[in-house]
Amino acid sequence: MTAAVCMAAFVTGLHSQAAFAGATVQELEKELQERDKKIDALERRLDAIEKNLSSSDRSARPAATAPMAPMAASPALAGASPASSPAAEAPVPPEAEAAAQAVLAERALERTLVRTGSTLLGRYQIEIQPEISFERQELNSPALVVNGSTITAVNQRLDRDELSYRVTARVGLPWESQFEATVGGATAHRQLQTFVGGVPTSDAKDTSTAFNLLRVGFGKTLMHEKGLRPDLIAHVRWTAPVGSTTGRNADFGGGFNRIGGDLVAIKRQDPLVFVAGVGYDHALERRGLKPGDEVSASLAVFLAVSPETSMRFGVAAKRAGEFEELGQSVPGSNQLAAVLTIGASTILGAKTLVDFALDVGLTDDAPRFGVTLAMPFQL
Repeated sequence: MTAAVCMAAFVTGLHSQAAFAGATVQELEKELQERDKKIDALERRLDAIEKNLSSSDRSARPAATAPMAPMAASPALAGASPASSPAAEAPVPPEAEAAAQAVLAERALERTLVRTGSTLLGRYQIEIQPEISFERQELNSPALVVNGSTITAVNQRLDRDELSYRVTARVGLPWESQFEATVGGATAHRQLQTFVGGVPTSDAKDTSTAFNLLRVGFGKTLMHEKGLRPDLIAHVRWTAPVGSTTGRNADFGGGFNRIGGDLVAIKRQDPLVFVAGVGYDHALERRGLKPGDEVSASLAVFLAVSPETSMRFGVAAKRAGEFEELGQSVPGSNQLAAVLTIGASTILGAKTLVDFALDVGLTDDAPRFGVTLAMPFQL
């Protein structure tokens, strides 16, 4: 009987050990799954910091790809809960976040977004941007010439070449805001030809110069991207009637106080960034003259070709109301200008970007084409 009791106790012990072993394996599997979830959450946090990095950038991130430290023992066996695991709840070091933001800010895509007003500089960052552009405008319009009692139908052709130069300074401010100021001028050469029956009857040429651009602006991030919600940035600006102009028929568009603003929405989808904007400008009357108010809209897509190079494609349209003289509208002076923009930028040195853009006119009131070269650099 003693032998039977010992045998029964032995069998019961085997069953208990097997049950304990089975329960321990299940607990370990469950804890490992929870640990993997926490590690995935940590990686997603780092991806949010360094989003838009190319696959080559992500492969170089030590914080995201460092192998997990081996477990000395199961949390259950050690008497600790999964939530107390050091690897699972280790925070991202502030130095790592700062380094990731610095790498992100140096990328050509982010620098181009700053240049186009689609992103703001970080706090206390300073950027200087010299810029030069050229545009060609060609207009053909019928006209009536009155000579005594004779009225003759003619066709006038206007060719205008304008070379403009600007310097913009940007300063990142606290509370996700930015201040910027632009000064500049332009030189324009104009040729006006008159044709009667296809035969040129007059040819007038003139050259004008101006240094009359002073614009200050302020930008503020209103909303951050989350889910379907985009980043939202607001800009306000004021253009002052300063400087001087020489030559006849300058038509540089200055000489008036202008107040305006833009609202820009940004949606990222690595390696693409979609940007849409709307704007409004109002000119104040001066000496009995007042340009029409302007309403604008734009849509663009930016592509990160590599960390050092980006491209963009976009369309923009602007409608200007009729010019007013002594409170009376000038018929036919309203305009609708739309352009297609193709641009590319690349990093040149540690803090310098080179950006080139080609504009192609889509409407009669728009320049036939234009090119712009900018070289923003950070201090």
